This record gives sequence, C-alpha cells and structure tokens, in this order.
Amino acid sequence: MKYLLRVFLLSLSVFFINDLHAQDSTASPFKWKSESKKIDERKYELSFSTEGVKGWQLYSPVQTLADLDKTTELIFSDSSIRLQGNIAEGSSSKSISSAIFENKPVKVFDGPAIIKAVIQFDSIVPANLQGTLNYTYGNDTTFNAAIPLPFSVTMQDGVAAATRIKVAS
Repeated sequence: MKYLLRVFLLSLSVFFINDLHAQDSTASPFKWKSESKKIDERKYELSFSTEGVKGWQLYSPVQTLADLDKTTELIFSDSSIRLQGNIAEGSSSKSISSAIFENKPVKVFDGPAIIKAVIQFDSIVPANLQGTLNYTYGNDTTFNAAIPLPFSVTMQDGVAAATRIKVAS
C-alpha cells in the first residue's frame, strides 16, 4: 500500500513540475492595462491597452485567420454577462503581408494598441469584474494564439458582495 502511495505522489509531483514549466515557457511579453466605462444602465465598455513589444505584433481583433475563428475573445464565468457586438479596435492597426499565412494580408498592431468591447449585464453589476481576454500575437516566424490574460476591473456603480461571517459571542 505504501508503495502505491509513493508511486502516486511521485507521478503527481512530476505532473505539476511539468505543468509549471509549460506555463513559464508560454509567458507573453505584453503588459496590459484594463479599464471600464459605464455607457448606460448595466452596459459598459471594456478597454484593454498595451504599449506593445518590440519584435512582436499583436493581431487585430477584427479578422479571422486560417482555422482560427477569432484572434481575440472575452470569457466570463458568469453567463449573465453578454458581449454586445464584436470586439473592436480602439486604435488603428495596419495591414501587412504575413509569411506565416502564405504572404496574405493580416491586420496587426506594431506598437501601442487598444482593444475595446461593450458588455451588458442581465442582472446586478459587480463592483469588480473578473474575466479573461484571449489574444493573439506573433512575428515573422512565430504565431501565438489564444494567450489568456486574466483581468480584474472596477465597475462604476457596481455592487460589492457583502458577506459577513458571524461569530457566536
């Protein structure tokens, strides 16, 4: 029995060490800032901005590439949050000929970039919204799709969860 437990724990530790190494190797060079702006009752504009990174290009959210349906995607754990329309450029991209896509034109940001999206809440707006922005970047030889950016942004007029722990006295 002790032997089986040792084998199990050893296998589990190898899995976690391997998993941590895999996460480190895909770390994105982009540094992001997220903001929200109230547009209407339960309707907000989310804005994601980056200064860009020399040697890398951020793919515009207003295109599809090869087998990739979306170059940019927003994910929320709450199904009552809905994307209104498509994710859009908040700054201007440029069209380049990409060697990765057989010299077809693609839209990229070579420097600073802003990506915007309008979302609608079906119910109560939280004081702090958490989600994930998946984005795509690359250069002439590398293509990195669906890179997750977990974010947390303050929502104007949002309601904070007020959970109190009661202690018997």
